[in-house]
Amino acid sequence: MTKSRGLRVPKGTRPRWVAENQGKHLCGCGCGKAITLCPEHYPNAPRFIHGHNQLGVVRREKAPPKPCQCGCGQMATAEKRFRPGHNGLGQKRSEATRAKISKAHRGEKNWNYGKSPWNAGTGKPVPPPVPCQCGCGVLATAGRSFISGHNGRGQRLSNYVGRYVSAYHGYAYVHRPGHPFANKGWISEHRAVVEEHLREHDPHNKYLIVLGEDLYLPSEVIVHHINGVKDDNRLENLQPMTNFEHTRLHHDQGDIHHH
Repeated sequence: MTKSRGLRVPKGTRPRWVAENQGKHLCGCGCGKAITLCPEHYPNAPRFIHGHNQLGVVRREKAPPKPCQCGCGQMATAEKRFRPGHNGLGQKRSEATRAKISKAHRGEKNWNYGKSPWNAGTGKPVPPPVPCQCGCGVLATAGRSFISGHNGRGQRLSNYVGRYVSAYHGYAYVHRPGHPFANKGWISEHRAVVEEHLREHDPHNKYLIVLGEDLYLPSEVIVHHINGVKDDNRLENLQPMTNFEHTRLHHDQGDIHHH
């Protein structure tokens, strides 16, 4: 006796089944070809020849993309109103609206209400609450920098069109939706300044690479702020270098934090 798919069958049953049924089972896709049976197919033959299960399937044509409703000019998926992450771009909320949103996330309406703290059962002391870094003056939850929903406040946004400065780490960003290294359409302003200068005045610079029909700064190149001010993106304050050169520079200067 041999075991086949959990069933005890007499020895030789599967080869005999293959010999008796070979050529009798046609592919279900309609191609008219017979399925080549193997002993492991016993007792039920497969419905399709390998790779034929999608033959003849009429696929629905995809609807054409449509412009993102944030006004960025990029195209969104046909089923979506916005590109990923663009549903909040360009919104100008009043203080009353901000207060209403904040109130809606407090108390029992907050998704963290009633949950155990992150250090429950670890014996570690709970860090003291600190003022929310958006500048609202309210204390944030212990171990966090912002009250929920406040991490976008305090940004110098210029209406979030073209340029903004992050309130979290101080770097400036510019809108470059077609840039190959953009993150959701945004790149660091200091990289854009150096890249555009080298592209125009020194196209053979060692820090540039060719992508498509244009020159770009690869992600491996670091743009250093000479005076340490992260949003001071004057050309004379910026210096491109490799990651090794950047690390060695700060090591020689005795800096703990890199710029």
